Amino acid sequence: MPPCRTCTPLSGADQSQPSMNTNTSLPAFTDPPGWTSHPPSPTLYHEEWIGPNSNGQVIAESYDLEPGQPVIEDTEGWHTIFNSGDKFYLWGRLGDEVEEFVEGDILVIVEAIRRDGLRGLERRGLG
Repeated sequence: MPPCRTCTPLSGADQSQPSMNTNTSLPAFTDPPGWTSHPPSPTLYHEEWIGPNSNGQVIAESYDLEPGQPVIEDTEGWHTIFNSGDKFYLWGRLGDEVEEFVEGDILVIVEAIRRDGLRGLERRGLG
């Protein structure tokens, strides 16, 4: 399956700006380099996450998760971190794989990405 590329690199954008995540239950955080919590296009965001037939919701449902809420994605559009229920997941768009982060604190997840990239975070595959 081809990648579901919904994000393009943000040329010249300040990658260290505070998160504008609309999920008010999450603490504020600063996006790590190479990641953004600012959707590049409201249209693409809508296609990806709004409504039960959107790509993000279909992925969440296919892994028996509650409806998902995007948190942050890499600026190449290959990975999205989303939350569902009280857990955080990594959606790998190349193969539409979803992994659960063992760490449940978004601030720890973001700091680990800033320090070591995704390799610094333990994850469990689903399904």
